Amino acid sequence: MGCRDTENSSKRRAVTRSQQTGKPDSTTVWGAFASVCGAIFNGWAAAHIGHRIVPMGSLAFLTGATFISFFASSIEILLLGQFLCGLSWGVFTMIGLSYAAEVSPFAICGYLTAYVNLCWCIGQFISAGVLKGLISNLTEWG
Repeated sequence: MGCRDTENSSKRRAVTRSQQTGKPDSTTVWGAFASVCGAIFNGWAAAHIGHRIVPMGSLAFLTGATFISFFASSIEILLLGQFLCGLSWGVFTMIGLSYAAEVSPFAICGYLTAYVNLCWCIGQFISAGVLKGLISNLTEWG
């Protein structure tokens, strides 16, 4: 099932080894599938609803999906929460580029879409730096 009590710690919950090794693979597969579904949904939603409403609705949806992941009582619920988060992440991946391409003047369209990709790369570098800095974290959160 989900978390179980460990025998060497008092009243603490832990995820089993088999769940820890199985989760990254299934999260990656289902998260990637959900991101593709979210990107496809973004194309339809941006055309029918608009470029301003779609990210706001996706952000509200992501808030609810994060609660599902955070309060998951089993590994299945956790995977469901990660899948639902992936839908919003797919929308976020595509909405910036489509908005930049459609709204900006033609003369700077290429620069603006390249800048959006640059921002994604800068975010990846920042997250890699944060992970590198926290890898030797010895607190209870580490």
